[in-house]
Amino acid sequence: MTEKAKAKELVGRMWGGKINFNNKFNEQNYCGADDAIDCALICVTESIEELKICEIFYENNSYYGLRINFLNKVKEEINKLKL
Repeated sequence: MTEKAKAKELVGRMWGGKINFNNKFNEQNYCGADDAIDCALICVTESIEELKICEIFYENNSYYGLRINFLNKVKEEINKLKL
């Protein structure tokens, strides 16, 4: 999965269903797009922080570094979705 696809998936899940970035409001959604983006950013940031701890504990295992890089790119893509 690409960083952009993962970003859209996470924001869509936080928004409560399918996401349409052309519309700011959809009655079927539980929260606004900006709230969903903020929630997705929190989740990605928390995941990055946990992976950093694992990376230190497992002596800079390259797997964790790759995941951290991927999630940092996902974070960048999520920020691009701000309306």
